[in-house]
Amino acid sequence: MDITRTIKRRSLRIALLPTALLTLVLTVLLTGLYVHQLGKLSVDRGYHLSRLLAQLTYQSMHNRLLLQSVVQTSVSDGDIRAVRVFDLNRNPLIHAGNSFSLTAQLEPNKFGLDANHQVLTDSTLFVVPIHADHDSFAPFGWLAVEISNDDYTLLEYQTLLLALVLGLAAALAGGAMALVYGQQVAGALSNLKRGLQQLENGALNTRLEASSLPEINDLVTAFNNLSLGLKESREDIQRNMDQSIEDLRETLETIEIQNIELDLARKEAVEASRVKSDFLANTSHEIRTPLNGIIGFTSLLLKTPLNDQQKEYMRTIQHSSQGLLTIINDVLDFSKIESGRLQLDYVPMQLRQVIEEAMQIMAPAAHEKNIQLILLMDGNLPTHLLGDPLRLKQVLTNLVSNAIKFSHGGNVIIRTALKQLEETQVDVGITVEDSGVGVSDQDRSKLFQAFSQADSSNSRKHGGTGLGLAVSKGLIKRMHGEIGVKNSDTGGALFWFTAQFGIEQESYDQQSQHLLANCHFGMLSSNGQLCAQVKEIVGAESGKVIIIKSTPELLSLVKQQTQVNMPIEAIFYDIEPQQERQLDFEQLNDLINQLKHHFSCKTFLLGTPNARRVVEHNLPQHEGTFLEKPMTQARLLNAIRQDLAQDKEETRIGGQTANYENKPRILAVDDNPANLQLVGELLSGLGMEVTLASDGKQATDIADKQIFDMVFMDLQMPIMDGIEATKIIRSREHGKRRTPIVALTAHAMAEQKSQLLLAGMDDYLSKPVSEAQLAHVINRWLKARSIQVDWRPKLQHSTAQPIASNAASAPSPLSKRVVDVQESLRLANNKPNLARDMLNMLLDTLAEDQQSMQSSFKAKDYKSLETTVHRLHGGCCYCGVSRLRSAAHQLDKSLQAKDTSQLSEQMEHLDIEINALLEWSESHDVDALFAEDEATMSN
Repeated sequence: MDITRTIKRRSLRIALLPTALLTLVLTVLLTGLYVHQLGKLSVDRGYHLSRLLAQLTYQSMHNRLLLQSVVQTSVSDGDIRAVRVFDLNRNPLIHAGNSFSLTAQLEPNKFGLDANHQVLTDSTLFVVPIHADHDSFAPFGWLAVEISNDDYTLLEYQTLLLALVLGLAAALAGGAMALVYGQQVAGALSNLKRGLQQLENGALNTRLEASSLPEINDLVTAFNNLSLGLKESREDIQRNMDQSIEDLRETLETIEIQNIELDLARKEAVEASRVKSDFLANTSHEIRTPLNGIIGFTSLLLKTPLNDQQKEYMRTIQHSSQGLLTIINDVLDFSKIESGRLQLDYVPMQLRQVIEEAMQIMAPAAHEKNIQLILLMDGNLPTHLLGDPLRLKQVLTNLVSNAIKFSHGGNVIIRTALKQLEETQVDVGITVEDSGVGVSDQDRSKLFQAFSQADSSNSRKHGGTGLGLAVSKGLIKRMHGEIGVKNSDTGGALFWFTAQFGIEQESYDQQSQHLLANCHFGMLSSNGQLCAQVKEIVGAESGKVIIIKSTPELLSLVKQQTQVNMPIEAIFYDIEPQQERQLDFEQLNDLINQLKHHFSCKTFLLGTPNARRVVEHNLPQHEGTFLEKPMTQARLLNAIRQDLAQDKEETRIGGQTANYENKPRILAVDDNPANLQLVGELLSGLGMEVTLASDGKQATDIADKQIFDMVFMDLQMPIMDGIEATKIIRSREHGKRRTPIVALTAHAMAEQKSQLLLAGMDDYLSKPVSEAQLAHVINRWLKARSIQVDWRPKLQHSTAQPIASNAASAPSPLSKRVVDVQESLRLANNKPNLARDMLNMLLDTLAEDQQSMQSSFKAKDYKSLETTVHRLHGGCCYCGVSRLRSAAHQLDKSLQAKDTSQLSEQMEHLDIEINALLEWSESHDVDALFAEDEATMSN
């Protein structure tokens, strides 16, 4: 809407409305007042004429003619319309003028002592008494005079007309003035509006001219000042913006330079980290290889006849080597955790078994300090879990090692507790409580930091790198748990941690079989925690344990239980570490014989290995069963079953002990004939019924027709690889019994584990595999079916070099010999014929593989090259050709990682090693070499 028109309308309304109202009010008031005064004046004049005429009438009362003349004369006045004289009786005497039509209106009350009047339509009737004089009281009659109001009515109309005219004139004048003022204001505001619009559009140079109106002029001045201020502000902002842009440009250039420097630094740091990790891995491997040899040969040497001093020296060497190996492993694990390259396994495990294995590892150190390791399990925990048993065992070993380090006798108690149970996973809480002096608040805050120790002074009693707890914290974090420490109620330290594990849904039923139902046992011990452990283990099989404090109480209890037909089946006799040298062996032997012959009660002696040696030395003919501490469930229950359930027969099948007649059926799959033959020989040597397949397609066809207890599956094979074959086997099971499938791979890369698990595999073994590794994995997966492979390394007593364990005698990649016959024998499980066949099969295809690899490399067919190299590497894994195996491994690793930057050098290195092996084969008789070894072994 136009602002000028709007302001005009509003100014007119504002100006005219008050003016009109004021004019109307004044006009009404003044006109009313003027009319009122005119009426009053008319009445006063009427009274005056009536009284004057009344006096004239009194003087003529006695002369009727004169009275008639006076009355007639008064009517001649234009204002008096009629006159009538009344006597004292109110009778009319004389009348003059118009017909007196108002006689009827002369009511009696009008004839009073005082004059009064009555206003009629167009006249006024006055009635006055006729007196002799003014002081006279009694009237002589009354005079009625009717006076016309026409003159006054005309004057009233004239007055109203004049007021109306004056009001209209005032309203028009006010409207005109308001209109003019409104136009001026509207013009000024329109000009101001245009100026604001120009400012809005960015025209900051806009200025307004001064207005004639002072009020508007102030607005114009303010507008001009605002415009000037905005212009100056804009110029300042522009200057600041230009300066800021320049500063930002310089900052961005600086940041870009810094980013380039940071990127270069990051690449250098990543490369340094990779070099450090590779260095640590290679260094640890190089150190652990001879260290494993030291530990292995020390263990072998301890089994030979030695005097006490030599044994002590060898144990010191073994203990120092184990400590050095622990430090190397901690440093390597810490490096992996820091770089984020540490990955955990997700394989089936039993929590009790993992904890008991950790206790067994730390048992010698505990026995040296007269410390007892005790495990108290929560019966609500699932038996079979999914997780990384090796890493969990590493955490437990670190915590138990610390507990032993800072304790001086007493117990180290490991407790498990169920925190949260879901359908597919469980949260487990584990505590390790020692009997030491506890941990101060100051040490507690830094205990889990790397290279930090509770006592870091030069005079500290306990050594170590300070990495064990830091590594444990990193491992527990990757198990989705927490770790901490607090002081226990007994004053020692209590380390706790939580971890999340999966629940193995397809595990076999391992619930309690109640084999000890209605069986009663006695426990003679003053160690309450050890008694609680035995009660928990026996109670899981529905047995009952009665705690006994003394020998007299023991005999009394056994006799009493026999009398009530609830005999004690066996007594657990605890030999405390402090009592090992103070035992009364004669009394102990009498007690064992008395329990056996009088009450048919077995005796289980519980003690350390040192206590066992003492007992065997002093009681060579004792009839009690000795159970070494720390106590484990399997050891205790097996001892009870062997002594109390000897009617259960066991059969011996090859190298395994089983309670069934049929041999386990194993399917071995590998495309390399040498590898396949070796795995078949090793499995047959373990007493397995072995079926061989050379590719994945053949394996799926065989598995579709026959049920196997376990499958060993190679990964890279022609026609169908191992992963695809595993998926097909899994798809055909359809809810049937799940067959464990173990991958055989020449690579132990952690990133392949998730791929193998997703494909349906359960475990993996890295080539070359040994008989011990095969036995271990068979025990792990088939133990739920009562299969237990008893594998023991066979020591050769000959002039040849002793054959050590696989870990202790791993071949060094720096070996200078082209073929190591002893290594070939070790890889073939000390079978010369098998070692000879493996090496011959490698030599038969070596020249053809070399030509195929060269052709693929020239054609840049890296897929075919990878297949051939991988097959060659797999064949080298079971022969003593460490130099060729190392060269093939490096090339295979690069092809696996799609890294072609060093293929030329690696291919050249591989060709050199192949040519060296071919030259060696031309100058050596393989059959004769292994025939000599076979003859030596047979002798």
